[in-house]
Amino acid sequence: MKDIVVLCDGSRVDELVDAFNCPLEGETSRAVLWCGITHRYGLGVIVLECEEEASEFLHALQEESDIFDFSESSEDTTFSVAGASGGNSPSC
Repeated sequence: MKDIVVLCDGSRVDELVDAFNCPLEGETSRAVLWCGITHRYGLGVIVLECEEEASEFLHALQEESDIFDFSESSEDTTFSVAGASGGNSPSC
């Protein structure tokens, strides 16, 4: 399994989550692990778990104009969000 982080328009998160949760017959098995909207830019963030062999699905994400960007990683990757303290921006 691999995890995929998808960035999209914040207003489209619910619609895309519904689409990701209902794969068509023959499509790669996937599940939405988490979704939300960023505070600063209002970007939609969707974290998916997907079968390792998901090349067709990844190609579809690349072609989809509603998807701004995406990133894939192995299943042992841990996603975390750094919190800003004292008004300082978190560093990457």
